[in-house]
Order: sequence, then structure tokens, then C-alpha cells
Amino acid sequence: MKKTFLFLVIMAIGQVAFMQTLSPTVVSNAGAAHENAAAQISWTLGEVMTEAYSNDDLTLSQGFNQHRYEVEPVNTQLTSKESIRVYPVPASDYIQVDYVSPKSVELQAVLFNTEGEKVLQRSYQQETFKMNLKHLPPAIYILKMYNQNNRLIQSTKIIKE
Repeated sequence: MKKTFLFLVIMAIGQVAFMQTLSPTVVSNAGAAHENAAAQISWTLGEVMTEAYSNDDLTLSQGFNQHRYEVEPVNTQLTSKESIRVYPVPASDYIQVDYVSPKSVELQAVLFNTEGEKVLQRSYQQETFKMNLKHLPPAIYILKMYNQNNRLIQSTKIIKE
């Protein structure tokens, strides 16, 4: 019995002595970490962006972020009193945009390709309008809707067939 107990103790000590401790590690070309009593933040360059959270004053992204990129979520949430409906998706020749708001506003619709290049920009006074996409090649686009104060109202992914 003593030999069995001694064998188990030696095995347990051997297991503990040779255990590995893994910590989250990122290999990147730049980064830093800062911590205080209230919060902890770390950042690196070289990762793919996976998520972004934002409000009017702050954008928080997980993963790769460069100063020249504007990070914003697609299909952002509107206030309970306004709504934007974009259809059909996927689209072929045009998209219809319906904007419902308690007050009438001038809308600016800006369409970007996946490279971030502006491919179409139009201003609209009416709350329902069509955007002609016939001249654009089939691809994925991001439609950004701005109000008269140049505040982003919503971003929506558009698929052109």
C-alpha cells in the first residue's frame, strides 16, 4: 500500500513539474499593453479585423485596425423612430431605399466598393428613392446613408449580381 501511495505521489509531482503553462500570445510587428485599476487594454498590428462596436463618439474594434481605415458596423441600429429598408438584395439594375423618420430630412447615399473607393454618391430629398446600379459590375458594395448634418445613419451591405 505504501509503495502504491509513494508511486502516485511521485507521478503527481512529475506531472506538475513537467506541465506547460500557455498564455495568450500574439506575434506581431507592433503593439502595446496598458493597465490601471479600472481597465486594461492591449493592441497589436498584423491581425485580421473580426468585429467592431461603435456609437457616436467611440469605435472599438477587435483585430487589425489602421488609421486610414474607417471601421464601422454594417447594418447599424437606428433609433426606434426611424427605419431604413433597402431592397432587393441581391440587386441587378437598381435598389429601392425607403427611409421612415418623424421629420423630413435630406439624405445622402454613398456607395463604396470593397476596396473603400466611392463609386456612387447622390443626394435625395424624398424618403423613398431608387438608385441605378446598371453601370456597376457585379460585386459586394457598402451603402452608407448620411443625414443633412453629415451624420452616418446606417451602413448596409449591397450585393450586385
